Amino acid sequence: MEFKKIMMVVLIVSILLISSISHINAKKNEIIIAEANWPGIRAKTAAAKILLTKIGYPVSTKFVNDVVAHNGVAEDQIDIYMGSWMPTRKDTMEKIKDKVEIAATNTDNCLYIMGVPKYVWDQGVKTFADLEKYKDKFDKKMYVGPSGWAADKIMQKAIDNNVYNLGDWEVVNSTQGATLAQVTKSIREKEWICFVAWKPHWMNYMFDIKYLKDPEKLWEDPISTVLTLVPKNFKSKWPEAHKLTKNLIFDIEVLNKWIYEIGKNNTDPEKTVLKWMKNNKKQVEKWLDGVKAKNGEDAYKVFLQNI
Repeated sequence: MEFKKIMMVVLIVSILLISSISHINAKKNEIIIAEANWPGIRAKTAAAKILLTKIGYPVSTKFVNDVVAHNGVAEDQIDIYMGSWMPTRKDTMEKIKDKVEIAATNTDNCLYIMGVPKYVWDQGVKTFADLEKYKDKFDKKMYVGPSGWAADKIMQKAIDNNVYNLGDWEVVNSTQGATLAQVTKSIREKEWICFVAWKPHWMNYMFDIKYLKDPEKLWEDPISTVLTLVPKNFKSKWPEAHKLTKNLIFDIEVLNKWIYEIGKNNTDPEKTVLKWMKNNKKQVEKWLDGVKAKNGEDAYKVFLQNI
């Protein structure tokens, strides 16, 4: 009886070891791309997955939050993450910088600051200093998104300290969805509105938005970049995929369109991006420049054969 118990324990341990080894081998034999829950990173992830899959490489995506994605790359559990926003993630990157490689800045000139519709801009509201001149048209309100957002904190501080003479203004807090619904309604009705805006985002595809200038530097870092992170050993494991990650640079206007389709129209990310690729082969050729498919052939040639 005791012997049977021992053998049962040995069997269970063996099964667990085999399972663990299989998991590790699976990790070694496929490229894992982290995917987070916002349209921009879903679009970029789809682009990388489509390109790698079409040229013969095994790929899977792993749906995780932003912190897990960064740490996953650092611990070599995730191979590619294209959503590291800087300087927002500056502190995180400082902790993991010795364990990751920045393969590329995949998007630059991203922006997060207060904006107005172009028809308001054309009437003379081009900086934060101009808001007070037209306070009655704005009803002295600024739509800053959820409480606790950077826009909420920054503009409340401006009000509290009467920066730009905004002391008698108020911030309006609501969910992201409700804020964007208010923006949509106001623009459709040609009403004056000042709201938190950012790009890339579908709002830039739908509307002509102008971002306010900030001479007092309320917003220390309104301009952001987005990095592609890979593990330190990624180049040695997947040299051709590594080349691709360095080539994958995204135009912000293209991202706005993808985000509109995915985030606003709820279309499938891979279908959206693949359709775009079929109509923009020159850009795909640039992304695949110098890359070899898994069979050793030119990647762009193989891509065309598989679409």
